[in-house]
Amino acid sequence: MNAFEIKAWVGSNPLHMLAGLGALLLTDDAEPGAAKMSWRRGKTGWSPVIHTAMTQDAWAENLVSRLRAAGEVKADDEQRRAISRVRNDAKKVLKDAEERLKKRTKEVKDLAKKESVAKAELDAWMETRNAPERKAVDEATRVFAEAQAGLADGLGVGPAHLGDLVGVEVGVFRSKAEAALRAPMERTLVRQLGALASDGCTEKGCVQPTPFSFGNGSSAQFLLKDFRVLSQLVDSSMAEACLAGSPVLADQTSLNWDPAGQKSYALQWGDPASAEKHIDVLANAAAFMGLGFLTAVPRNRNVSAVGFKRPYWTWPIWEPALDVAVIQSLLGMRELSEEGGPARLRRRGVLEVLRAERINVNKRFYFAPARSV
Repeated sequence: MNAFEIKAWVGSNPLHMLAGLGALLLTDDAEPGAAKMSWRRGKTGWSPVIHTAMTQDAWAENLVSRLRAAGEVKADDEQRRAISRVRNDAKKVLKDAEERLKKRTKEVKDLAKKESVAKAELDAWMETRNAPERKAVDEATRVFAEAQAGLADGLGVGPAHLGDLVGVEVGVFRSKAEAALRAPMERTLVRQLGALASDGCTEKGCVQPTPFSFGNGSSAQFLLKDFRVLSQLVDSSMAEACLAGSPVLADQTSLNWDPAGQKSYALQWGDPASAEKHIDVLANAAAFMGLGFLTAVPRNRNVSAVGFKRPYWTWPIWEPALDVAVIQSLLGMRELSEEGGPARLRRRGVLEVLRAERINVNKRFYFAPARSV
């Protein structure tokens, strides 16, 4: 068994923790039940160590090839742009119809007050007066749902192929899950889709995205689309560079999980949005796959995820080499979030428990720097 320390990634960084988990899952997909992961203290903190029967070159090639396969799409660029335009146009029509209904509802309520309509009769009265606007919203909703399904079909079957955003219509999400059961990458796809959303938590007919979805359309950031782009940029040299402790950085849109990515105007000489980005492409792509450990679950009528207790994500650092099944149990232990729980886990061999807060800055989500608890 070989052990590869990924020196460029540090366990106290949420992005790197997710990346380590993703690297393990992709290794385990190649050798089910045999791959393991531990942590080793280095100069900058705890770094993930992947234990595998593969050689270093074979491991790097497996990591890259599986990431690329996870992000590949069926339609070519021109087809994808055409499908996206249809979906975007349908979304605009739906938004306009909803605005008209909202405006009409206010007008009807004001008119009802003026004409002294009895409260008991108000709902029926509004239903009659708002009928044209409601019909327009229903039709726009239907067209938008069809456009979403068309985009998903055009992308093909994959762990990031619902569309550009996770929050798709429930029927689209279920159809993708059913297709995943028949796909060659069944194990990877089902695991990943279960981490992105739960059809038990919906809003306006769409699934609610996992709380780890930080790219929800604001500032042109889209979690699934951004992963697909990053996945096609990875190569074996990036894996070798991360192992050596010097990651390959690129000017690309990240998934917002690195606390260092939050750059407020108040702390910059210029506009941070226009500044060149320096992100670890491999870490971001692998981190998306790391969500496979953090299954989406309903909690208090909202979607949550394993290890996530709003607004915090809490995770452990461990020393022995553990397989996927054991790590899955460890990440979901209640003691991680309970008062005094981290101290009890340390007595059982957990080296450190870390916690990062999900913060909202200018309508965009980020992780604050993690702290030991």
